[in-house]
Amino acid sequence: MLGRLRLANNQQPTSSSESSDEGFNGVDELANSASIAAREVHDVVTAMVRFDSTTRTIIDGRTAGFCKLIVDRQTYKILGCHVVGERAVEITQVAAIAIAGGMRVDDLAKVPLSFPTYAGILGRVAAKATRELNLEVDWLVNEIEDS
Repeated sequence: MLGRLRLANNQQPTSSSESSDEGFNGVDELANSASIAAREVHDVVTAMVRFDSTTRTIIDGRTAGFCKLIVDRQTYKILGCHVVGERAVEITQVAAIAIAGGMRVDDLAKVPLSFPTYAGILGRVAAKATRELNLEVDWLVNEIEDS
């Protein structure tokens, strides 16, 4: 999936979780921005993994939901993460660390996360985004995703 993401100059991309009490109000903040010219434009790639295709959620019988990453096409940095479903906070906390650290999506895809875990879902979606960007993932996640 391709898209463009606009962020106000002082607005930082964030991870968001449907199970969180505090929502990211980026749309309102952008709509209220005084200067359209002061906005930064990102060319983005998005990747999504549905919970009905992941081992941990199937084991737990909690297959409703998804995890989506938003990645800058030029820098490969993770700009945002959206998670809807059970244990969303477990996934978004890992994404928040990656975003705060300025981590590239291909680097996140190489992190050996425990299996099967909810956080491991983030690794799968990072591997998917990495492949969409034609970057190399040189560890077993390729074989897991292709099977």
